[in-house]
Amino acid sequence: MNDQALKLRQMVAHERHKSALDSGSEQTPLAKLAWQESSHRAGARAVAITSGKGGVGKTVITANLALSFAMDGKRVMLLDADFGLANLDVVLGISAERNIRDVVSGNSRIADVIVEGPEGVRLIPAGSGVRSLANLSQSQVTSLLDEAFGYDEHVDIFLIDTAAGIAAGVAGILLSADEVIIVAQPEPTAVLDAYAVIKTLVADRPDSEIYVVANCVASDQQGLTVFNNLQNVSERFLNKRLIYAGSIPVDARLRDAVKMRKPSLTEFPNSPFAIAIRKLAGTLERADNGENRLNGGISGFFSRMIGTGAS
Repeated sequence: MNDQALKLRQMVAHERHKSALDSGSEQTPLAKLAWQESSHRAGARAVAITSGKGGVGKTVITANLALSFAMDGKRVMLLDADFGLANLDVVLGISAERNIRDVVSGNSRIADVIVEGPEGVRLIPAGSGVRSLANLSQSQVTSLLDEAFGYDEHVDIFLIDTAAGIAAGVAGILLSADEVIIVAQPEPTAVLDAYAVIKTLVADRPDSEIYVVANCVASDQQGLTVFNNLQNVSERFLNKRLIYAGSIPVDARLRDAVKMRKPSLTEFPNSPFAIAIRKLAGTLERADNGENRLNGGISGFFSRMIGTGAS
């Protein structure tokens, strides 16, 4: 975690603690939690979802995966961190009037820009505004982290939809997440571009937990082939083992859902895509043992992201 950002958050906690002692009043539950080191708690599980190139279905998978987690009783929050094409709100069928830029400008708090989608999933619209986080003053950073900290105990999983490829800023977001999901398709270019992202990530964080999802496959075997191709080059040149999260088949109903601006999981719950998404969510849920958490939850993610200059 970035030392400066962590110190800022602890400074806020210290002032709350001191104020409570001076007034003789009992600390609020939030203040008690804030006084603890972030490494003493896991917080929300932060998972970044990315791809080597655009157009492979990353955002659609992110949105529907969030819904699947929510249907299983998880409290889910999404961050749309796609600089070029922020459209999680469109896929979820909701309207977002404000985004993270309004927070950076000081006109809004995070709570003001969050919109609620199907199944209670909450979305923080961001898009290109994520880059503006690099321009926050010290007081703004403190305020943002303090507010984000308030969500940690109310969210189980925090999904971040990133821009595709290795454009400036993407790597910092991936490095700030607990785990990363790479979405790839069977086309050779999609596999090569996915490998480029993996290579960049491993160079800065060799112990990163990287899952691979093969999308738009004709069969489970084709999905496994996509993974094996990535696994082979990653082991050979990076000495890195990847984790196969599963595959998602080609499904004509998915295009219908996108045109309707509705999530396929809710509109066509028995479709091959929906069945595969639920299976993917189950696989990811079973794989979460907490051992690879960077800790700090949502506030920890933001503090690391700001610290790396990801924005």
